[in-house]
Amino acid sequence: MTLWFNDLAVGQVLETGPREVVAADILAFAGLTGDRNQIHLDGLAHGLLVAGISSGLLFDLGHFGESTLALLELKEWKFLAPVRAGDTVRARFTVESLRPASRGDRGIVVRRVEIIDQHGTVVQDGRASLLLACRPR
Repeated sequence: MTLWFNDLAVGQVLETGPREVVAADILAFAGLTGDRNQIHLDGLAHGLLVAGISSGLLFDLGHFGESTLALLELKEWKFLAPVRAGDTVRARFTVESLRPASRGDRGIVVRRVEIIDQHGTVVQDGRASLLLACRPR
């Protein structure tokens, strides 16, 4: 079920399912970005790979595929703990603020994003601002 800007409430929490980060993910990301630092080739996931995985996990929930118009900003992003090949991550998104845009058919959502490993450790934490469409009339 698609969630639109006007379906959201401050404090609302969405949690994704888990995804294992495998060595092939890490190597593919290194190849795509050209960042072949030895620590990554030895199985430590790139921080931006893990952040990207959280975006894919949210998309897999099926709530925002139709309503997301743009990612506007990532801020206060912290890489708190390493993620290695074989670790499993999931993401928790909390709606922190909602602001209708000047154009009445969309709004800006600020979400706190926490990426959590299989031990319950928050490995990344930050905020993402998105432009979301309102429910079509």
